Amino acid sequence: MKVIFVSIGSHGDVLPFIGLAIEMRRRSFNVLLAAPGHFERLAKQAQLPFHPLGSQADYDEAIADPNLWHPRKGAALLLGYALKLMPVVDAFLGQEAERGPILVVASTLSLGARIAQDRLGLDVITVHLAPFIFRSRHAPPIIPGVPLPRWLPNRLKHSIQLGAEKYVLNPVSLPSVNAYRAEFNLPTVDRLRTWWHSPQRIILMVPSWFAPPQDDWPHRLVQTGFPRVDTFGDAGRLSPSLAAFVEGGKPPLVFTYGSAMRQAGRFFETAVAICGRMGRRGVLLAPQSPSDKSHCSA
Repeated sequence: MKVIFVSIGSHGDVLPFIGLAIEMRRRSFNVLLAAPGHFERLAKQAQLPFHPLGSQADYDEAIADPNLWHPRKGAALLLGYALKLMPVVDAFLGQEAERGPILVVASTLSLGARIAQDRLGLDVITVHLAPFIFRSRHAPPIIPGVPLPRWLPNRLKHSIQLGAEKYVLNPVSLPSVNAYRAEFNLPTVDRLRTWWHSPQRIILMVPSWFAPPQDDWPHRLVQTGFPRVDTFGDAGRLSPSLAAFVEGGKPPLVFTYGSAMRQAGRFFETAVAICGRMGRRGVLLAPQSPSDKSHCSA
């Protein structure tokens, strides 16, 4: 059986799946990674068979919009990218299933994997990397764009978040999901945050000390630790100038952000100011830099 790992997102979404694929290959499984075309180089470094989902231009367009990091507008943009790839993922998995039995390990935004599961009866495991994916009356997650005071009763927080799903998340996503499902006479989906979990198995890659399991979480959920994955070749190799800087004094402060962030000027300005006020040296990490690494001293 071939195990196909499908991940849609940025480095933080794809790297754990590279780590999973590497481990499954070590255990003699036939594996394949499907991810945005941007990650083909990383897959080659890890010596993994790779199938691109969309082009580099598609990925660049998705992360270039400054509203991607807006607390309310960002979710719609992110879902828009996932919805664009939904039929691509579904078609790809259908083709793979015709060649032989497969097991699909899919990320949160790999909506096409859930379509293929419902359409073709594929075995799919959904892997989530953050606990806010799960609703709970007892411990409601903190949802970006829905700031709620700590003193509100948990049940009230839960109700407010259900309203946000009903009037924001579902209207953005479900029309496209259900229009595509209708092409295959599949039943209508009413709630995205319920449907995007595989009915077979769910994995949450967050330890229980960080997010204690709740009684109203899905019972088919298995909770693991944080994924610890290097970049298969880049980790530990510093440029001579950066290595000399790091070794030239007290350990520096390191400032970085999500790999899809492209509007971090103020973040780095603040980082430099912090170095100055504390009398500390700093290293600023930015993936879009030609050298991928830059440093400043203060």
